[in-house]
Amino acid sequence: LRITVLIPAHNEEHSIEATLRSVLASIRSLELENPGSAAIEILVGADGCHDSTAARARSLGVRVIESPKALGKWKTLETLVEAAPDSDWIAWVDAGILWPESLLNEVVREMRDPEVIAISPSYRNPDAGRIGDDELLRSRWSSARLSPHRRARESAANIVEDRLLLQSRSGRNSGRADRRR
Repeated sequence: LRITVLIPAHNEEHSIEATLRSVLASIRSLELENPGSAAIEILVGADGCHDSTAARARSLGVRVIESPKALGKWKTLETLVEAAPDSDWIAWVDAGILWPESLLNEVVREMRDPEVIAISPSYRNPDAGRIGDDELLRSRWSSARLSPHRRARESAANIVEDRLLLQSRSGRNSGRADRRR
């Protein structure tokens, strides 16, 4: 199982180390409790940072992809996904989020289930109402079992087919839907 953890960051020098240390602790815990269960890489996208975000991330031994100008979170994530073409799973965490040490042990178990197509986190602030540079959110994951792959593919195919039929009836797509029947 190959997992890539993506961390988009824009001027996050005050929180990137804490986030990375929590992810690295979760990786160490997984390796201790389930040796060889997953190969995990961490990629930080330093999105037009004017601070020491990239240097702090590199100091913890993770791969950093830097953009000289800010592209925005979604473009940064797109760039990071493209840099992880061989991953079976992509995990995404914002700078400022802390993973519990047990997170990967729990999540990898779910990732191995062929019926699981997505796993969703929930975040909570342990000091709700406090605002400041040192505020970090703690992550708690729930394994969201969505439709099994086959049912999801069938649903997606039905939606696409319905859309093609509607477009065909309205004169668009030059009869593509008719060829599918």
